[in-house]
Amino acid sequence: MEPTDAELVSRAVRGDGPAFGALMQRHGRPVVALLRRLVDGQEDVEDLLQDTLIHAWRDLGKLQDATRLRAWLLQIARNRCRDHWKAQGRLPVRLEAEPLEVAANRYGRAARRTDEQVEAAQEALEQVRRPLRETAALFYAEGLSITEIARQLQCPAGTVKRRLHEARRHMRHSLGLYEEE
Repeated sequence: MEPTDAELVSRAVRGDGPAFGALMQRHGRPVVALLRRLVDGQEDVEDLLQDTLIHAWRDLGKLQDATRLRAWLLQIARNRCRDHWKAQGRLPVRLEAEPLEVAANRYGRAARRTDEQVEAAQEALEQVRRPLRETAALFYAEGLSITEIARQLQCPAGTVKRRLHEARRHMRHSLGLYEEE
């Protein structure tokens, strides 16, 4: 019988490298997929994966609930990406043009946007408060469902919906798509 994540975490915290390797075998694929979506180039993906694993190994003792290991690893990877983009003077989360069009359009109609409009929308998203921005990025850029976001952020689904609504409202206002009510 295979050991549980909790057992492997416990062993890894005590310095058992193979236990940590087993955890990464189980949960590494979504981390790599996330990194590939957020950064360009295989070299950057490999560097950020290594950085993510180093941070995870170092901070594994801080993980309070082994059932949340995957979400915890994904958050570390997102933080490493954010630092990577900030160091390059770029936005920490890249948004694809097509989902952003739908997100910024009040009625969900996808109209062709210019690069300048997409850049303006990305800048507007950067101006949104952090919890709203992170929730919107998880929903639009990473394609997570409201339930997955609620589980990952450890908050009710209603909070996720409210944050998405507020993020869209702030972005529409910043972009001048409608007057403030």
